[in-house]
Amino acid sequence: MTYDLIMPERIARLPLVRPKKALALCDPPSGSVLLLTEALARGIAHRGCSIDILPMSEWEPGQMADRQLLVVGAMDQDDGLSQAVRQFLDRTAEGSMNGKHGFAFDVRGTKRVLGSIGSRLEKRMEKCGMWIVMEHACAVLDKKKGLLQANAEDRFEDMGEALATRVW
Repeated sequence: MTYDLIMPERIARLPLVRPKKALALCDPPSGSVLLLTEALARGIAHRGCSIDILPMSEWEPGQMADRQLLVVGAMDQDDGLSQAVRQFLDRTAEGSMNGKHGFAFDVRGTKRVLGSIGSRLEKRMEKCGMWIVMEHACAVLDKKKGLLQANAEDRFEDMGEALATRVW
């Protein structure tokens, strides 16, 4: 983005400089969701962006004031939404984040679940006025082994770089 300054006999083009800042929220703030959030953060940081990771339960909309990108990840649960995800959905008012960028993801077990938390989070972010940078992502967890699919961490780190490239 640039601003035009009208000067005698010419127009000078000056770039709009803004710090590259992002925030990542995860629920639960441990295990596979945290591992993938950290992988996304590494990818985003490779593009020169500072990013903070917080538990979703500590989310306050004012934390986005000086940030351009919000990444949200959650565990898809068979029994519905966690308390932290419900609070996030309740605290984000329509139009409250106009002009910000967003990305959501979820981690789920191998059992197929109708819908996904990632898509619900993404829809809420859109209602808040955010531009969705990439369609929500999903990582599959083998509940018996407690492990993510092969290369999930590398895939999410690459996604983080792609997110940062699209935002900045």
